[in-house]
Amino acid sequence: MSEVASSEQSRDVQYEFDVFLCHSGIDENITRQIHKSLTSQGLKCAAQFDSTTFPTGRPVLASIGWLVQNSRKTIVVLTRNALESSWISVETILALENSQERREQDLTLRLLLIDIDKRDVPMLKCGLLASIPHTATSLKRHNWDRDVINSLRTRISVSKFLPVGSLAHAMVFSHFTGLMFYMIKHCATTHFQILFDAVREQVMDHKDSDLKENKQMQETSLKATSSRGGVVQMEERMPCGDVATGLCWAYIINYLRHTLYNKDFKGRIQRFLEEKNMNCGFLTKMYIWWPRSCKAADSVVDGANIGAGEGSQAPVKKIDSLPEVIVDQGAQQKKPFILNVFQYTRPADGKIFCFVSEYCAAMGCLYQMAKNFAFAGISTEEMYRQGKVFVDKFVEISSRQAVKDQFGDFNECAKVVYYDDSKTNLLAAIENEIRQAEVDESAICYN
Repeated sequence: MSEVASSEQSRDVQYEFDVFLCHSGIDENITRQIHKSLTSQGLKCAAQFDSTTFPTGRPVLASIGWLVQNSRKTIVVLTRNALESSWISVETILALENSQERREQDLTLRLLLIDIDKRDVPMLKCGLLASIPHTATSLKRHNWDRDVINSLRTRISVSKFLPVGSLAHAMVFSHFTGLMFYMIKHCATTHFQILFDAVREQVMDHKDSDLKENKQMQETSLKATSSRGGVVQMEERMPCGDVATGLCWAYIINYLRHTLYNKDFKGRIQRFLEEKNMNCGFLTKMYIWWPRSCKAADSVVDGANIGAGEGSQAPVKKIDSLPEVIVDQGAQQKKPFILNVFQYTRPADGKIFCFVSEYCAAMGCLYQMAKNFAFAGISTEEMYRQGKVFVDKFVEISSRQAVKDQFGDFNECAKVVYYDDSKTNLLAAIENEIRQAEVDESAICYN
């Protein structure tokens, strides 16, 4: 077992190779020296010039994707020649995305700068490479290979260098599942319907739409019309990466900052109680529900009252809404945001509480990616994991001082609540939040 593998043995993850060496064609001789030296140190290496690991006849992109996925680490060999290679960019992107896919959440990518003057490093490490740690050395140096091996053994958290996750991926699917799936397909205009149908048919075969697991997805061909008229293999698609973080940023910036902070949320609650002459307690946070399954009922009332009967027997009902907020900014021209007010009557003592609540809209996007769009590259288990990531990221992002300075403290007036709906239900989650609020006097206001 190699040093790199043995240092990670506790994680019980097996890979075909210890290292995949990425290089531009003109740097093959340099990379051969690196390959030979690392191999002599006990590492199992893969490289494009090695026909046993990079077989001829297979599409280049397919080989790169497979080697990145099946190697413990990926080293990008950077010389002055490397920036001329478009494949270096492809390999870098794949390695970064693969880092986010792995359950270890370790950065798999390493940069190896060969014979580069310190003053030239910023020029080489541009774009995607700027924040990635590097090892600068010369093959003429004594024990240069030990420096490389040490960099491979060092664990680096993905989140440290990729703080926003796959932001673009999240935005694309948020737009697709929202605009394309719910709006355009219902438009009467014929060309919009044609556009929607064309997108669906071009990227997805409905017979494959119920794929549940990554293994199935990797072994199944997603039939799609391409410029070459071929078949796209599922293992060659771009994995989804960390879309939860991007969805969370979008949810905060495009929605919550308008509905909560900018319009004095707690003050609006107090005025609501006064205008309605209500004496019940009103929870001072907006509760945003995220069930593990990412499946939402038609409404909070429907979800909370499942099995509770109808009419007066139902413990939760919608009573009103806070005055709507009109956003007139950017693409959101005169767009109204409405926050619904619900009332909960506790069966044990008849005590009444009001609260603002909704299912998290971002949850629907994640559900569509996992269940209806196999080409999105996300499994059911990954959907579960990223739902929890969204909740954690909400607290993390809201706690950043820069966010507080710009928008205010969302943690004071909003809470995303994640619950396992295979074991409990929305009503139990609501009751639990009310019990917690009763302990904190500032969490409930009265008229």
